[in-house]
Amino acid sequence: MTKRLLSLLILVISLAIFQSAFAAGLFELPADAQKLLPADPAAVVGIASVNELLDQYMDVQTAFEEEGKGSREQLLEAFEQQLPRFAEFVDFDRPLVLAAGLPDLMTGGDPPLTYILPLKADFQDRDNMLAEAGFASHAIAGNYLAISTVPEYVPAATPPALSGHLAAGVIAMTLDLEMVVLNFGPFLEMGLAGIPTRTDENPEGFSAEEAAALATTLR
Repeated sequence: MTKRLLSLLILVISLAIFQSAFAAGLFELPADAQKLLPADPAAVVGIASVNELLDQYMDVQTAFEEEGKGSREQLLEAFEQQLPRFAEFVDFDRPLVLAAGLPDLMTGGDPPLTYILPLKADFQDRDNMLAEAGFASHAIAGNYLAISTVPEYVPAATPPALSGHLAAGVIAMTLDLEMVVLNFGPFLEMGLAGIPTRTDENPEGFSAEEAAALATTLR
């Protein structure tokens, strides 16, 4: 995925999540998708559909008058680089879900990810597709497929609480802040302690009092 495509996609996701924060109602996850969520994720992201995400992506490019803007096809190619045959087996008109855990900061590992994708009704080559994708594990419920980077992944016995608090919108996200603080508290404190203060070399920094007040507010 090119840096420009990635930057635009991040902007689209950020704007959509911001809009959903003020939306009325909840993002309704299909029952089969809920059955595939892992236990205790740190974050759950719901996407209304691939088509709606692509439409929002194109709208953002138009609004910002991007020169040489990318096409829907280019973004789909970027998806295919991450997941071969994406366009062949994913239903573009139904919701998708991403569940993420926390990364291991000590080892520098990636966060555990579980993608929950709606399958096309006429897709018949599921076994070969899964072998080509090379994910650590997978599970199926109805017409939804979950593929995970976690070898020991199994769906939760009951959907995690986070999945019931997604706001309506093209993209919605819920984050377990308590889990983040409990796991990354020392690192967050290090960041707060490093708020730049005003010195002779850095006259534009915060005063000591301002830095302390900012740290208290963020806490």
